[in-house]
Amino acid sequence: MLRRFLARAGTILFLVYVLEAGAFLLMCPWSRLWEKRVASRSPVILQPVLFSPFFRGFVSGIGLLHLFVAIRQVEAWRRQKEA
Repeated sequence: MLRRFLARAGTILFLVYVLEAGAFLLMCPWSRLWEKRVASRSPVILQPVLFSPFFRGFVSGIGLLHLFVAIRQVEAWRRQKEA
């Protein structure tokens, strides 16, 4: 019983982490937060890369991967409940 509860709690915590990280990585590179806190405070040699739309798209792509993992986790959890 305790093992099942801990497994379920771990799954829920992982799901919350992946959803939050995915949403943050998807939206943050296109916000003012990225420009003011990340890119402008980084070393001068990295600023052209961090302001690049290609790099911002790469970071957003990592966010999409996180969201995809979250969707797959929900599907797996739903199948496990049905079985």
